[in-house]
Amino acid sequence: MPPPAGLCAHIELARISGYIVCETYRIAPRCPRAAGSEENIDAALRMLHDWRARLPPKLQMPADQLALDPACCTMYMAYNQLIILTTRPVFFAAIKRVVAQRVFSGLGSSDGHLHEAHTRACTEAAQRNLELARLLQSTNRNWLQSGLHFLFNAAVTLLLSRISSACENDVDSDRATDGPYAAEIRFAIDVFEQEAKTGTNYPRDCCRVLQDLKALTDRYVLTQRIPDLQHCAVDRNLNMSTAQPDTDSPAPLRGHSHGSVKGPTAYQEMMTWAQIDGLQLQDTLVI
Repeated sequence: MPPPAGLCAHIELARISGYIVCETYRIAPRCPRAAGSEENIDAALRMLHDWRARLPPKLQMPADQLALDPACCTMYMAYNQLIILTTRPVFFAAIKRVVAQRVFSGLGSSDGHLHEAHTRACTEAAQRNLELARLLQSTNRNWLQSGLHFLFNAAVTLLLSRISSACENDVDSDRATDGPYAAEIRFAIDVFEQEAKTGTNYPRDCCRVLQDLKALTDRYVLTQRIPDLQHCAVDRNLNMSTAQPDTDSPAPLRGHSHGSVKGPTAYQEMMTWAQIDGLQLQDTLVI
């Protein structure tokens, strides 16, 4: 039988997972707060922090002393996955806002995010899960479905985070060429490529999604690093999205308020992205 301490830790983690699903994502909620409210997010993060603090010494895994116990690694990956699950609605909203504000540069600065602590927590949890995944890989054990699920979510988070860091002035030349988290993302794709050879459709689907998303973010990072390409891409996208058959209603380009937009659906949606506050997209997310 598994050690009782480990079973108790998993049971408590499952209870916290239930709270996150019910309250943060408003699936059968018991509290009247709004979906994805900051109170719900902070409450879930406190629960997770307290869960880790209360673990018995045999289950503790300090960041600088990662253990090779596969069961313990998987449990901590589940813990980090719940941090991602809690904070990713805000993280996704922040990424969409960055993209929109850089396309429509007249709408203001995209430096920094609202709810930056939550977006940082999401990215850091993803990084920790990539570290734990490397440990699991080193044990030469077969990957369980849960471990692949945690790895996939972490890799998607790091791929999307490249968008927000693409224009940072302090990114070194290597990261500017390959994009941030290049080694971590390559490792995740390699795992899914290997698993896709002998596994089910799940690793094959995950591999394809990660490869496509990497290609997309690679192009985005490149256009941010080369100003001429960036301006050409933005101008081309604006011309395409604002083209209208009605010549009596010229489409706006930049710097217009959300209320005055008269462009097509894609343009209006991008304008909405630029003005979200980070806590308004929970209903569009799949858990």
